[in-house]
Amino acid sequence: MTELGGTRASNGRANPYQKANGRWECFVTVGTKSDGKLDRRKVSAKTRAECVEKVKQLEALRSTGAVPKAGQRMTVGQWLDHWLENIVGPSTKPKTWVSYETNVRLYLKPAMGGLRLDRLTPEHIEQLYADMTKDEKSPATVQSVRRTIRAALNRAVERGYLPKNPAMLAAAPRLVEEEIEPLSVEDARRILETAPTETNGAAWVVHISLGLRRGEVLALRWSDIDLDVPSLSIKRAVQRLPWRHGCDDPAVCAAAHHWDRCSSDCRGHARHCPQRKDGGLVFDTPKSRAGLRSIPLPAPLVDLLTAHRAEQHRARMFAGSEWRDHDLVFAQPNGEPLDPDGQSKAWKAYVKRIGVRPARLHDARHTAATLLLLQGVDTRTVMYLMGWNEMAMAKRYQHVVPELREAAMQRMTAALWDKPEAPEATGS
Repeated sequence: MTELGGTRASNGRANPYQKANGRWECFVTVGTKSDGKLDRRKVSAKTRAECVEKVKQLEALRSTGAVPKAGQRMTVGQWLDHWLENIVGPSTKPKTWVSYETNVRLYLKPAMGGLRLDRLTPEHIEQLYADMTKDEKSPATVQSVRRTIRAALNRAVERGYLPKNPAMLAAAPRLVEEEIEPLSVEDARRILETAPTETNGAAWVVHISLGLRRGEVLALRWSDIDLDVPSLSIKRAVQRLPWRHGCDDPAVCAAAHHWDRCSSDCRGHARHCPQRKDGGLVFDTPKSRAGLRSIPLPAPLVDLLTAHRAEQHRARMFAGSEWRDHDLVFAQPNGEPLDPDGQSKAWKAYVKRIGVRPARLHDARHTAATLLLLQGVDTRTVMYLMGWNEMAMAKRYQHVVPELREAAMQRMTAALWDKPEAPEATGS
């Protein structure tokens, strides 16, 4: 078979050609060698489509400066950087990307970033899990790192950089899920009784009665609520993202905040950067379609929200020109969004003040889901109200609360000890 075409298309892009042996090849210029000559890399594949895809991958690495030096193979760190910025960066939710970036920066690159990608083994990854466990990192953190490295290496396999994913072969770290105890009915009622006297206390009632996520509650707008129907719609969530440096030299920018020279990828002190970017409180759509939902409102909650809106109107009049109108149901005294972490701290102080046992704000969501199941609401309906798209999530929230245990024993008593009623005699 003869060679077809040249190595350069008319528009300047690399153009694969077919060799006599049937394989497709192409040369891509990725930079300049130390001797001043062009650094051209050969790409080879069985089909033209595969060759074109490899060319695109190499050109993407070139655009980010991640192409290994001539004669060197790509390192794990180089691949993780490319994966973060060019593969998951444009396609994932900001909060998901932040989780990936944190795992790469704090754990994966320090442990294995200098290794050649094609020499990474399951044992390297297992050692990382062991070291994290030895350093008393939580099981949830280790599992998060595991999900990150698996996802990154899956794409490396897809693109032909690895024959198999070593993270899939590595023994999974042990995950001991903490059993979450929902609040009792008595504690839930205590919250309903005391919340109306609190600033933004209606938010606590929304948490405990509807089971909304923290970010969903803080992103609610009055335009999402119809007090006449009555119902509310979940359309977005608020979250805080860490800042990134917008300056040319993060090390110099953050020098005053480090004992030693700051690393070039510092995120911890980026909030001090005058050109900081991509951080702060942001509104985003739910992670899945299941998160977009409409929920009926109980009548007592309608009354409470009506009173809360009137109180917020008075606060707005008091703030005057300082008010920033975001149409938020729950806001700061100047109308700005409430910080999610600050809301969690306020909750802990609140439950302590009213004599309810220590609990996380997320435990209110568990409580709402458990109470729904306790009342006999079918699982599919509970999944919709909670915004779940997997049955496994419902199982995590099906806590065996005391009321369920007592009901089970009552049924057992009836089955074993209660005597069946004798049938009434009938006349002839």
